[in-house]
Amino acid sequence: MNKNYSMIRGAVSEARCKNKSKWGSPLYCECGCQTPIDSDPDINLTGVTVSRQGTEGYANFVLQRNGVDCGSINTQYNALFLDDNEYLGVDNNFIADLLVSALSIPTRQNSDTGDTIEETAARVALSDKIEMDEKDERNKHNVGYCTKCHTYCYGDCEAN
Repeated sequence: MNKNYSMIRGAVSEARCKNKSKWGSPLYCECGCQTPIDSDPDINLTGVTVSRQGTEGYANFVLQRNGVDCGSINTQYNALFLDDNEYLGVDNNFIADLLVSALSIPTRQNSDTGDTIEETAARVALSDKIEMDEKDERNKHNVGYCTKCHTYCYGDCEAN
């Protein structure tokens, strides 16, 4: 057997799962249903390209085939979500072109950062102040809430 992945999840493995009552509960089933076998599908990367960063996290990228979204790749865990299957532990050499393409896509930047350390510090401080003011406004009528230490101290905090 020459599979380019170490684990498969989806309808293929669910159909042979021996733990039917637990299916979907554990991320990794212990009955062996997710271990690839010869009859499992091969990964078809024909026409697959990386189009943009995904919304799930910094390491997720959307895949397209013929201009239509067809899955995603997680570059941190070498996981492919493609053709209704999840392929985990995919061989780096097999998906090298996709990994290189993903790394060339500009990723979202944190909106709280500035060009200099001082700008970043000022933005973070302002953001923290706004967050505390909103929290104080929401909780100011709750018994025991202190607008000086921004928690429930019942008046015995050091901010008093």
